[in-house]
Amino acid sequence: MKFSTTFIALVASTVLASPFPDESLTTLVTVTTSSAPETTGSSDSTNTDAVQKAAKKPNNDKSSSSSSSQKCSALRKNGNVVIKGRPCKIVDISTSKTGTIVVGTDIFTQAKLQDSCTQNMQVPSITRADYQLLDIENGYMELLTEAKLPKSDLKVPTGELGNKLQQELDAGKDLTITVMSSMGEDAVISYKETPKGH
Repeated sequence: MKFSTTFIALVASTVLASPFPDESLTTLVTVTTSSAPETTGSSDSTNTDAVQKAAKKPNNDKSSSSSSSQKCSALRKNGNVVIKGRPCKIVDISTSKTGTIVVGTDIFTQAKLQDSCTQNMQVPSITRADYQLLDIENGYMELLTEAKLPKSDLKVPTGELGNKLQQELDAGKDLTITVMSSMGEDAVISYKETPKGH
């Protein structure tokens, strides 16, 4: 046990002033020891274990999930489903001895995909958002979100849609594009002229 200089001086003065030095010293030391017990290593060990358990605790937040599970019997034509890892629109559902046969078209590439379902299939989360088109540069679109924040990581769509966007922009028109997003992918699906004053 370590004592400060002030504590040692106090003990010394008490010993000199008391008619019973040994008894006074014993009392002081006993009181001081009980008021400031020694710490052991058990507390540090407990805290370390708690930190390690917290670090290993799995994240059960599923709000950011890109798909959810659904029973085969609940799937419907024109609904959405994940086939071979791709978000698809269901174009046909039939039954066979091996289970339910689901045929869909990829919502981004339009490729036709097929899979069988015996119990459950994943249904993709699909969102749509509007952006103001400001410019097109080096194959990417300069956009403005509804919150007036810049966005420039979306490529110009290929084919006729991309050509029309460039033509309308060159003609000086204010355009609003609609972007569909699912499973980490984005695609422009339509556009319209932005009303004046927006």
